[in-house]
Amino acid sequence: QLAGLGFLLKERPWLEERKVLLDDLARGRTVGSDTGFEGTTPVGPDINPMRFPLEDLECQRLRQLGKILVHAVEATARHVEAGQTEAEIAAQVAHRLIKHEATPVRITTAADGRLRHYPNWTYGTAQLRRWCVLSAIAKQHGLHCAVTRTVCLGTASSDVAAAYEQAAMVAASGIYFSQIGMPVASVWERIRRIYEKAGVADEWQKREQAEVIGYEVREQPLVPHGKQVLAPFTPIHWHPSVGPAHLGDTVMLREESV
Repeated sequence: QLAGLGFLLKERPWLEERKVLLDDLARGRTVGSDTGFEGTTPVGPDINPMRFPLEDLECQRLRQLGKILVHAVEATARHVEAGQTEAEIAAQVAHRLIKHEATPVRITTAADGRLRHYPNWTYGTAQLRRWCVLSAIAKQHGLHCAVTRTVCLGTASSDVAAAYEQAAMVAASGIYFSQIGMPVASVWERIRRIYEKAGVADEWQKREQAEVIGYEVREQPLVPHGKQVLAPFTPIHWHPSVGPAHLGDTVMLREESV
């Protein structure tokens, strides 16, 4: 794919240490790199902001990945059955992603409220009994997208339904107030008020709530004291939680709307 784009391609035998090639490339030259390897000038902080805003093609690719990801998670949710293990359900999500050439980066299947005690859980051998949270991050063309859904076998218990409603209100508020030109600190003022009105004022402190997503899973964290001002064509992953309930969606800030 690099042919004709002005790049000089270098070959090396597979048994040769990678360091030999890097030394040859950097010797006698002024070289900048994102990691500062082998004495090169570290320019990562200068390069990273150049990934944003996303170009039209990148936005199209991210939107397409979002469709693939949502289908993988929601199709799996429609077919889960009691007695399946978390790992079996996660495998179904992975299968649907790989089938469409999307790479699973992180899959969470948390059965029957496991996220209440293990907020960074992935999956295990526990069997689904009543309900579970399905969450996935996938990559395609270098870009990442994330989504979270909840599936319940039968009627949700009152405590789960209440926690989900509270988390949904936070998620909707975060997405709504993620407007172009809005300071992140101002968005967070509104989010904290929603938590307070829901009677769970401290929940936002228990786990990460949102970040800019893109070529990295976590390009920039969106924290209450953040200095960022939201810019056009920036993808944001909102994933608030209340107790066992967890929601998540990736949204793109556009000039006419979110």
